[in-house]
Amino acid sequence: MICSRMVRGILLQLCLVSMATSAYVNSWDDTFRFECPDGEHIASVGSTHSNHHEDRRWEYHCEKLSRSYTGSYFKNCAWSGFVNDFHEMVAFRCPEKGAVTGVYSIHDNRKEDRRFSFKCCQVVNYPIKECKFTNYLNEWDGPMNYRVPDRFLLVGFASYYGKQNKLWKLPLLRGDNHDRRWKAEICRYKKCTV
Repeated sequence: MICSRMVRGILLQLCLVSMATSAYVNSWDDTFRFECPDGEHIASVGSTHSNHHEDRRWEYHCEKLSRSYTGSYFKNCAWSGFVNDFHEMVAFRCPEKGAVTGVYSIHDNRKEDRRFSFKCCQVVNYPIKECKFTNYLNEWDGPMNYRVPDRFLLVGFASYYGKQNKLWKLPLLRGDNHDRRWKAEICRYKKCTV
């Protein structure tokens, strides 16, 4: 009786700890590398900002294009290399009709910014078309929670750093902002019929 209560108590504690565990792929100011499992693409992006750390923590979730197919829809996967320097704009689109399947990033505490590299895989048997940019996915210092719509793939990102507003005549910022605003580029896909 006492033993079963102890086991139930331990199991309850373990459940509560696992529920509180974050799905973030990085700690504040840390380098991270995230890759979807083979045959999957990034289907959602989440992020939260800390003014204390002047950094973002990131989370990504992956999905297959189709639950009924067990093979891979992707080939010729490759990393882009860094697509931005610190405080510079990100303007990236996967080449060869590719989808984003991974993200690598480093942080610099002196510059309070990140550099990004993206892994792209060419989409097979699913032509992509009707590409467009989303609205901004986040406000300055605000959370991000974006899910790619059904029948779309994430193919790229655009982002600018907070202190760039004067140079590019972008919206005014609050105070001394060390953050980025993000847009995603998405494309509709359709299964080829033979």
